[in-house]
Amino acid sequence: MKLYMKKLSIALALAGSTTFATQAMSAEHIGPNFSGKIKVGALKVDGLNIDAWAFRAEAGVDGLYKIRDNFKIKYDIVTSFAGELNNTDDATSATWSPGDSDDSNDIYIQSARALIITDYGMFLIAPRTVSGQWSQLYGNVNVFDYNGLHSQTGDITMFAQVEDADDVLAYISPAIAEHLRLVGAVLTVDNTAGNTDDVLAIRAIYNDGAFNAGIGWVQVDTALLPADSKTYNRYAVTAGYNFGTFKIGATLEQNKDHPAGNWDAYAVVGQLDLSSQWQTSLGYANSELNDNSGVIANVKYKFDEKAYAFIETGQYKDSVDNVAVGVSISF
Repeated sequence: MKLYMKKLSIALALAGSTTFATQAMSAEHIGPNFSGKIKVGALKVDGLNIDAWAFRAEAGVDGLYKIRDNFKIKYDIVTSFAGELNNTDDATSATWSPGDSDDSNDIYIQSARALIITDYGMFLIAPRTVSGQWSQLYGNVNVFDYNGLHSQTGDITMFAQVEDADDVLAYISPAIAEHLRLVGAVLTVDNTAGNTDDVLAIRAIYNDGAFNAGIGWVQVDTALLPADSKTYNRYAVTAGYNFGTFKIGATLEQNKDHPAGNWDAYAVVGQLDLSSQWQTSLGYANSELNDNSGVIANVKYKFDEKAYAFIETGQYKDSVDNVAVGVSISF
């Protein structure tokens, strides 16, 4: 009997391992998909000579592993070369580039992340990613080709929110009542600070296709701030509406106990499709940080869905004015 039971146990173990291996081998991989964007042209900033400029220069790969219908893993990695192409590492803050690299690194990793998709929500693991706070709470006003306004834009900074975020662990809820999602994130920026949650971020996003709105909160631990700082809290609220040929959106940001003090910033942007090819955008931004404000105007001519030419200008109260012209091609 013992010999029979032993043989039966071995048979069951082999059957189980075979089944598991079969399930593992049945995972469907969609990808890898290669993509990129090159947005180049000329930039003229007050006080500087006109310069050939890479507004974006990116290459990436992404894909999807479908383990089961209710369990998938989406991944991507995106590199940016604009900082090195523009040689802005040692430049003044009068200009900026997406993906400015540190020291002499030639490649800036703009995104490296995996998103686990289940029926119970999505789980994001990202050593670096485009900030969800930025893309979802500031996306209504982030429509311009050079004048980005986030805190990584040097002299034309209006908001304290960054574009790129490091060391992100996040949870995205399933859709609530079809159009609402809740997001919670922890950023483990400094692994010597004594806290896992160096930065906390929470937001609620509503989008029904035409109307979108969101509200969010970010808390930064004192370990990441100058000495004698208080815990820094940042709040943002946004709303936008798509009328079809006309879009309008606004974002308000409030900063409490920021190292520079308490201050607010906001922006309002409208976009009008003049035809299937011509589009114009006009925005106004105001920030109490440096008592600054500005008007930004942009005109695009679309060759197709992935290519267009543009001209843009940012005229500021207390920052350097700029004019940018170029072409953008995505592939």
